[in-house]
Amino acid sequence: MKSERGSDDLRLSNGRNCPEFLIVHESDSSWGTVEDIDEWHRARGFRSIGYHYVIGNAYPTAASWRKHEPVVRLDGKLRTGRSLGDPDDVDMQIGAHCLGFNTRSIGVCLIGKHGCYSEAQVETLYDFLEGKCRQYSIPPERILGHCETESGRREGKACPSLDMETTRKIIRSRLMGRK
Repeated sequence: MKSERGSDDLRLSNGRNCPEFLIVHESDSSWGTVEDIDEWHRARGFRSIGYHYVIGNAYPTAASWRKHEPVVRLDGKLRTGRSLGDPDDVDMQIGAHCLGFNTRSIGVCLIGKHGCYSEAQVETLYDFLEGKCRQYSIPPERILGHCETESGRREGKACPSLDMETTRKIIRSRLMGRK
C-alpha cells in the first residue's frame, strides 16, 4: 500500500494531532456519505477517510441525486470521519487531508461540488468552526480553505468553493458576540 497522503508531515513524536488550524474541504461530488469518502480514500491507499468530519447534503447516493429525491434529515448533518476506532478522540487523530497541516489541523469536508451547498450545510459549518475555535483557542485567521494552503495551491485545488474571507469574518463576529 502506498503511503498515506501527508504522512511525510508526521512530525509529532507522540503521533497525536495538535489542532492549530481548521481546514475546510469539499467532496467534489454532488452526493455521498462518510462511508463513500472512506471507500474513495481507501482506494487511493489511505488507511481510512482523511477528514475528521463530514457535513452531508440531502443526497446520500448517486441515484438520489439523479432522481432529485433528497433525504432531508441528512442535510447539514455533521458526521465523524477519521475516528480510527475512537470516536471520542477524533480531533486528536492525525488527518490525511492537507499536506503540511495533517499533524496540526482538523479537516472538515462539505459534501458538494463547485460551492453548491445547502443553507443547512453552511449553518452547520459555521457552528462547527465556531465551536472548534472556542474549544482549541484557534483564531479565525487560522480557518483555511484547502485552496489557501501551499499544497492546495500546488495541486490546483479550488475547494471548498466558498468565500473563506467571509467565513472567517462570520466566525470572528460570532466569537465576539457570544461569550
